[in-house]
Amino acid sequence: MDYYVDSIGGSNLNLGTLVFPWRTLIKVHDEFARGKFSGGDRILFKRGQTWTATHTARLRVRNVAGTAPDNPLYIGAYGEYDAVPKLDGHNAFGSCILGGYHEVVNHVVVESLEITGTSAQVIFLQGVQGWILRNLKLGHGNVGNALIIRRSTQIVVDECDIAGGSSGKSPVYIGTADDLTDQPSWIYITNCYIHDSGNEVIDLKPGCHHVNIIGNTLTNAAHEVVSIRGGHHLVKDNIISNPTGDYGIAGWEGGYPALAVATVIEGNLIRNISGTGIRLEGSDHTVRNNTIVDCDEGIKVRGSNFTIKNNIFYDASLGIDVGAQYPLPYSDYNCFHSLTNHLYLGGRGNTQSAATACAHHGIECHSIVADPAFIDHTHYHIHTDSPCYHAGQDGATIGYFIPQNGGDIMSVIEDLRAEATSSRAAADRMDAIADALALIDASAQAAVVEAQEALVAAQVVEEAL
Repeated sequence: MDYYVDSIGGSNLNLGTLVFPWRTLIKVHDEFARGKFSGGDRILFKRGQTWTATHTARLRVRNVAGTAPDNPLYIGAYGEYDAVPKLDGHNAFGSCILGGYHEVVNHVVVESLEITGTSAQVIFLQGVQGWILRNLKLGHGNVGNALIIRRSTQIVVDECDIAGGSSGKSPVYIGTADDLTDQPSWIYITNCYIHDSGNEVIDLKPGCHHVNIIGNTLTNAAHEVVSIRGGHHLVKDNIISNPTGDYGIAGWEGGYPALAVATVIEGNLIRNISGTGIRLEGSDHTVRNNTIVDCDEGIKVRGSNFTIKNNIFYDASLGIDVGAQYPLPYSDYNCFHSLTNHLYLGGRGNTQSAATACAHHGIECHSIVADPAFIDHTHYHIHTDSPCYHAGQDGATIGYFIPQNGGDIMSVIEDLRAEATSSRAAADRMDAIADALALIDASAQAAVVEAQEALVAAQVVEEAL
C-alpha cells in the first residue's frame, strides 16, 4: 500500500492516497504508533515541500510487521519536482528518523530526502538489520551527529551527502565509545560525499567490525578523516583530503577484540593532508595500491605484521615511517618521488633511501624511485606508459589506478546481502566481498586500459598527419 504526504494540499483527515494525501509528520508519527504500516508499504513525501520535525512529529519507525529483504518498508519521495522533500529538524529534540532502539523494525529503505538541523542526530539506528539509506542529504547545520549506527548489521549507506554538525560531532558515528559490547557489523558506506566535521568525518568505535567504506569522497575534518578502531574493515577506492586536519586515515589501539586489527586500505587517493596520510596502530593491516600525495608524511605504522605494497608516495617530507619497531613490516613494490626522505627506520639509521633500506634491511628491494607520470594533478591517475604501470607485485599497477565508481559496487553488495545468512562464517562473507570487488576492479581496470590505449593510438595518428 502506498501512503502520500503533501504539506500544502493534504489533510490529516484524508486516507493518505495520491488523490487524498495526509498533511503533516505528526500524522505519520501517529500512524506508526497505531501499527498501520506493514512490509511492502511505501510512505511518500511530495517533492519540493518542507515539513518541520519535532519530538512528537518525526519518523519513529515502529510497529511494522512483515518486513523482509525483498519486502521492505519504503520511505521516500513522489512528484514531478527535482527538489527532494525536506524534513527540517531545528525544533526536534531527538532524531528525525529513529530506527530500532526499544522497538526494532528490520529491512527499511529510506531514499531521496533532505533532513537537516536537529539538536541531536538526524538518523539513529540501533539494533536493526537490513536498512538501506540512499540518496539522502543529512546534517548541514545539524548540532549533533548526522548518522549514528549502533548494535546493527547489514546497513547500506549509498549516494548520500552527509555534513558535520555545528558542535563538531562526526557526521557518521558507528558504535559506542569504550563499549566492546556494541558491535555494529557489515556496514557498507558507498558512493557518498561526507565532509566538513569539527571532529572525524567517519568515526568507527572499538566494537565495530567489517565496516566497508568504498568509493566515497571524504574531506575536511578537524582531526582524522576516517578514524578506525575495531577490525576487519575495508577502506577502498575513496578520495580523501584534509588540508587542515591531522590525518587522512588513522587506526588506533583499543578496539575489537583488543586492538585495531586486520583492516585493508586499498586503492585510495589520499591528498593534501597537513599531517600524515595513513597512521596505523595494532596489527595485521594491509595498505596497498594507494596514491598518497602532498602530505607531510605518507604512512606511519606502529604495531606488528603490516603489509605495505604497491603504493605511490609523491610530494611529501617522508614516505614511510616505521619507527623502531621490530620486526620490520613487509614493505615493497612502492614508488617514491619528490620526497625529502623515503623511509624512517628509527634506530636503524633513521631516515634512509629505498636503496639503503633494501641493502641493509631487506625491504623496498623491488620499489622504484621515479616520477609516476600522472595524467593530471587533480585525480592523479597514471598513463599506461608510467613506470608504475604493471610494476607492482605480481604485475599489479602501483598506486590508485581505477576511476571512482568504476564498478557497480551497490549491485555486488545487494547480491551479497541477499545470499548472506546469520549462520555463515564472517570470514567466508569477507572472502566473498573481496572476490566480488576483485572482479569489479579487473573489469574496470581493463576498460580504463583499453580507453587509454585507444587515446594513445589516436594521438599517434594525429601526430603522423
